[in-house]
Amino acid sequence: MLKAKIQSLLPQLSESERKIVQYIETQPINVKDLTSTKLAQELDISQSTVIRFTQKLGYENFRGFLADLHLVTANDQDFTQDVTKEESMSISISRVLTQYLDVINRTHNDNDVDLIEQAATMIMKARKIMLFGRANNDFFCEYFQIQLLRYHMQAFFDRDTHNSFYIMSQMSEEDVLIVISESGETFEVQQILAAARQKKVKILAITGKAKSSLAAMADHVLYTVTFKQETRITTNVIRVSQLFLIDIIMIAILKLDYDGYLQKVMDGDLIFRDEYTKVQGIYDFSHK
Repeated sequence: MLKAKIQSLLPQLSESERKIVQYIETQPINVKDLTSTKLAQELDISQSTVIRFTQKLGYENFRGFLADLHLVTANDQDFTQDVTKEESMSISISRVLTQYLDVINRTHNDNDVDLIEQAATMIMKARKIMLFGRANNDFFCEYFQIQLLRYHMQAFFDRDTHNSFYIMSQMSEEDVLIVISESGETFEVQQILAAARQKKVKILAITGKAKSSLAAMADHVLYTVTFKQETRITTNVIRVSQLFLIDIIMIAILKLDYDGYLQKVMDGDLIFRDEYTKVQGIYDFSHK
């Protein structure tokens, strides 16, 4: 949805671009007659500002922006807002579904194929890989670690900060630190970044698009969707952005050596099946 796209980009918009947002939200608009030139004249801004605004939203041209704007009417349900006690369950489900789809599309638009493939190559070439994330991000670090281990990569993650520094002390310029953090500014993130720089470890950041210390210090950055004002829905939905990124990174890694990585996964599964059968007896693994 257009409204969700705008909301996720608000922290990065200039004053002139915010004028466009205010105009869209408050003024009746005749989409059939609207052009980038007319909009610029109406708001006393440059046409290039209008075009730059639509490009930030992921549109190739102003016409694509107008097509989505046409769908936004006064009677539309605002699915960027939180659930309410009074609304039906079907509306609440529609809110979640709409935001899931929008967040995935936004993440896709913010990370082109080259960025994903560069991150995959960076990981594949690493001698060791350490993942770091705190609060809700630790779940995604653990998930990422497990996927990397299945490809027989030396991937490490620990929820304890002290243990994380022990891992870092054994890393070098041949290794990669992957940091997952929405803000990129937490105290723990600052600490691990300083340690990584001291050890000359390469840094891959998975973070929001707003400027941050993490993005500035990273050798490579992938962007997740964040919301300026979080609700009960968006607090959970933004996690879809991180999960989507991790999964497409893993697909990119797989494609770098498809047969080799597939064989490693099969070898690991075979060992598990053999050992499980010894302990549990015959088990049907045909459902995998």
